[in-house]
Amino acid sequence: MVPLSIIIHCLNEEKNISFALESVCGWADQIFVVDSGSIDRTLAIAERYSAHIVPCVGNRENLVELRNWALATLPIRNEWVFILDADEVVPNELKAEVASIVTENDAAKDGYWCRFKLHFMGRWIKRASMYPSWSLRLFRHAKVRYERRDVNSHPLVPPARAGYLTRHIINDDRRGFQYYVKRIDEFSTLEASAYLKVRLNRSNEQLLVGRLFGARAARRRFLKNLFVRLPLRPALIFIYLYVLRGGLLEGRAGFDYCFLKAVTEWMITVKMRERIANTPPCDSRKSEGAGARARGLTKV
Repeated sequence: MVPLSIIIHCLNEEKNISFALESVCGWADQIFVVDSGSIDRTLAIAERYSAHIVPCVGNRENLVELRNWALATLPIRNEWVFILDADEVVPNELKAEVASIVTENDAAKDGYWCRFKLHFMGRWIKRASMYPSWSLRLFRHAKVRYERRDVNSHPLVPPARAGYLTRHIINDDRRGFQYYVKRIDEFSTLEASAYLKVRLNRSNEQLLVGRLFGARAARRRFLKNLFVRLPLRPALIFIYLYVLRGGLLEGRAGFDYCFLKAVTEWMITVKMRERIANTPPCDSRKSEGAGARARGLTKV
């Protein structure tokens, strides 16, 4: 087996968890399933794969804290960890590449970014998903922690200490369309909160700093924080993904995916507007926050 520890955070993933565990069981020599209170068959399935089940109290809102808690608290016996979502699988080609990196143990690197292929409604959405999208999944657990952002948080690794894998993770949520709709409602709430913290200058310092000419992740963060200020975002994102990126070539699944991305942006806009309307008026001691709001993005 490869001296590698897998960490999977999950909640009610009975339709996905067996595929994720099947792809790493017998390959990585340590597997943790950090469960946030599943009431379906998730834990029964995980037990069949001899995974270390770690119960915890959590949900999507505090997932970042749970990830950092797991890295700091779990009895991880290997230097390298791989973060795997319950709706993902690790193909053999990626396993071979990761095994080579862990074995060589290059002292110049603390983490590696990995591309993923997003499957939606039974089809790989290559164009409209803005492939290649990257996520830092392989890293030294003693040196890396996640930024404190409400959603879509990145592990913080200096660009010079990060490398890139050539193979892919496969993301394929088998819970169906109904769950996808439920998930975008949850994600839009968290994204609205994260963007407002930036706009109102209430973010903490433990964030990936967005830079137009920075590394890939920093550049993406800069563009996302800029994009959220644009008017007519739902229409813009649909035209960009469906027409310019070629989602129209991906059949019904491509149209549905692009439409739901536009709906997500609309939900973020409405929730941001609602939160601003419900924010108590600032007194004189909080005028700096009001000024930050007027200026827009103060920290990316």
